[in-house]
Amino acid sequence: MKLFLGIALTFLAQVLVWFQINGQFKWTWLSEHKLATSVIFAIPISVLFVYSAPMMYSELAGKVWTVRLISFGTGMISFFFLSLFLLNEHLDLKNLISLALSVIIILIQVLWK
Repeated sequence: MKLFLGIALTFLAQVLVWFQINGQFKWTWLSEHKLATSVIFAIPISVLFVYSAPMMYSELAGKVWTVRLISFGTGMISFFFLSLFLLNEHLDLKNLISLALSVIIILIQVLWK
C-alpha cells in the first residue's frame, strides 16, 4: 500500500512540476510571473517528493535507483497527458516509443523482484 501511495504522490508532484514549467505556455499570468510561479509551486512539489521517496524506498528493498526510475516514468506519463490535453501536443513515433519505454521502466521496477 505504501508503494502505491508513494507512486501516487510522486505522480502528483510531477503534475505540479508540469504546471510550474510548462504552464507558462498556456497561461499568460504564469509566463509573466515566473518567480512567483516558482515560489508558489516549490514547497508543495518538494514536500510531495520528500514524502513519496521514503515510501517507495522502504517498499522496494532500499534502492534509490528504483525510486528514481519510477519518478522518471511517472513524470513522462503525466507530461504526456497534460501536454496532450492542455497544449494539444500529439506524439510522434519517437516520443510514443519513449512513452512506452517509460511505462515498461515502471513495470520492471515494481514487478521484478
